[in-house]
Amino acid sequence: MSIANTSFFYAYQNTLGLTYARGFEETYNPASTLQTFVGARQLFLGNMSTTDVTNGLTVVNAHLSAENTYSNAALGNTKTVSQQLNNFFTNTYGVPLRDNFNSLTPTQVVAWESSFKEAWYQANTQELVQQIGFATWNGTGFVMYPAFSGITNVQNTSGIAATSGNNITVFGQSPISNFAMPNDLIVASVSSSLPSSAVFSVSTTVVTGYANTNTLVLSGPIGSATSLFAFRQLKNPEYLEFRFATSGVTGLAATYIASDIILSVTLNNGITTNVTVGAANTTGRVNVGVYNNTTYKTTGISTIALASGTVASFGTQQSVEVWVKSTY
Repeated sequence: MSIANTSFFYAYQNTLGLTYARGFEETYNPASTLQTFVGARQLFLGNMSTTDVTNGLTVVNAHLSAENTYSNAALGNTKTVSQQLNNFFTNTYGVPLRDNFNSLTPTQVVAWESSFKEAWYQANTQELVQQIGFATWNGTGFVMYPAFSGITNVQNTSGIAATSGNNITVFGQSPISNFAMPNDLIVASVSSSLPSSAVFSVSTTVVTGYANTNTLVLSGPIGSATSLFAFRQLKNPEYLEFRFATSGVTGLAATYIASDIILSVTLNNGITTNVTVGAANTTGRVNVGVYNNTTYKTTGISTIALASGTVASFGTQQSVEVWVKSTY
């Protein structure tokens, strides 16, 4: 079985992403090993008498040096591997890893783990080619919501064990950083199922940190919700594209376009551009903006309006998938 086989690579990126998540949590979770080590230094400092200071500083400096090394190792433990992995795919298959999967053919689709997407971003300062959401007509306008798909994105869900203000303790997440990292979107629901796209809004809370080994600190309270859904947001501006018809992967995009539709799309960077979803399109993909014009690089889409045509031209599935664009 080839390394480029999607079954192999799904398992591999899952393991590598989990490694990164554990290293990340060891650095930032206050209940982690590193924080215990920091506590030992603080205890040592707190018990020094005045006459101990000169000799004691050598111990403190050793602590600080070790702590810095530990932090760098924990955050960088997958960086070199990810960079060489990209070189391997480029040299072996002639295509960078981010474009080998989810880019060229429907048979090369990998459901990315959020932890691996974050590790890849930290190592290569770029995002993987991935679905970042849907644009769905809800009867009055287009609703943007994150991609929830076992085909293109492995989405983590969790029940809630306890709440205290903005601190939310979740069930059985080990490590909790594999469920959600700081800056991830958190959608709360009274159901164990993700809310319908017709009533879904991303005006939700985000993760700001960890309170202990199983508690997320959010930017706001979540009310009476019983389930959480975590979505990783793009951190690096990328070119985006719409997918539909033959290129729709998840089965939640329009499968046939009856006549041309022009969408007025406003990007997160404030730029507005018209995008034509054409009936004659044979690839099922269309650029959002102009490719290779950095004006259109963005972390997402804020609004979509109907500029021309009618949503009836989308047929029964009145939505398009939103993807990071492949360079191929």
